Amino acid sequence: MGIIDDWALKTTEQLTFIQLRPGLVMGNEQFEVPPEGLYVPLLTDELAIRIQMNDENQIISIPTILRGMLLLLGADPSFRYMETYRRFLKGFQEDLKTVVFESVKQFEKQKKLNEAAVILRGYLKCENIDIKAAMMLGGCYVRIASSDQELEPPLEKALMYEAYQLLEECSEVCQHEMVLHYYLGTFYCWQKSYVKAQESWETALSLTTIPKQKKHINQKLSQITSLVTYEKGYKLVLQGHSHEGIKLLRTLEKTKDDWWNLFFFIALGYHQLGALDDAIKYYGKVINIRGFHQQTAIELSEIFYAKGELEKAILWMEETLLQHPNQPDLMCRMAVLTTESGRYSEARDWIEKARSNGADPHLLAKAELLLP
Repeated sequence: MGIIDDWALKTTEQLTFIQLRPGLVMGNEQFEVPPEGLYVPLLTDELAIRIQMNDENQIISIPTILRGMLLLLGADPSFRYMETYRRFLKGFQEDLKTVVFESVKQFEKQKKLNEAAVILRGYLKCENIDIKAAMMLGGCYVRIASSDQELEPPLEKALMYEAYQLLEECSEVCQHEMVLHYYLGTFYCWQKSYVKAQESWETALSLTTIPKQKKHINQKLSQITSLVTYEKGYKLVLQGHSHEGIKLLRTLEKTKDDWWNLFFFIALGYHQLGALDDAIKYYGKVINIRGFHQQTAIELSEIFYAKGELEKAILWMEETLLQHPNQPDLMCRMAVLTTESGRYSEARDWIEKARSNGADPHLLAKAELLLP
């Protein structure tokens, strides 16, 4: 079973089984209980309420049985009576969709999203082409994964990616549904794809005229404005468009002065442009905010090497090896640096250490070629 299947199975703890007497005919003779009788699942909370509020002959109803069976089907499709339950569900096909959507709506009001999702899972096992139900299930998964429930990270991830698959499958048919784009935006935001989140939420905003929804989506968009700018900026830097990337990233410099990764990409942009002193300045900000950062230390070592300041280059590489002592590629870099500074015996020691730690033969050969 998968992670989501294991999670769904836990909802069966909320079921109580009652036995229907043999030969009982239900729903305009659409279903007759087998001669041996039949145990059917009911939601325990619902059963308790109905016992308090109804006469004995009205405690059980078709919708209560449908809800119980759908939840069980969504949670444990291998349950021993499931084939009989399927025949029961098939006999009430016309009522099924109404019961599902009304039940989901009620569960959402009660903030019982797990139950809503599992009932939708059960329904989709009966009606696997119901696009609206699939979209609703995707939305439920997103809301559960991004809720205050203390989910284990693997389950959160599984729910989010299952939601994305469901929503994407619905996107062509439901492209004018506001909720589809809203939940896709929520998924992209969780994934840290802020540009895509912005695009999805802007589409959702264009598809609603309800003031409360518009206000909520605008709040979401406002929350990611800086993150969108950051994403656009660092992608420009990584694509080699350093001037444009730095220009965008520096618009955040004053308001996000604790974002070490912002300063890292500004520094990387300057490094690419050959503005080495500016790069050193911004890499320094990274160290001040974050403390030691391996890639920053490596970049600083390379910059000082390019500037001909070998001792500073060696110091930064030493710091990197102190923090990460068993990285053979860094040992090869240190061998090159110590060779350049005339410390040949030390360089040979670094080469041997790199070799014993499984360094790339090409890097070893390059380091050895520099030795006299």
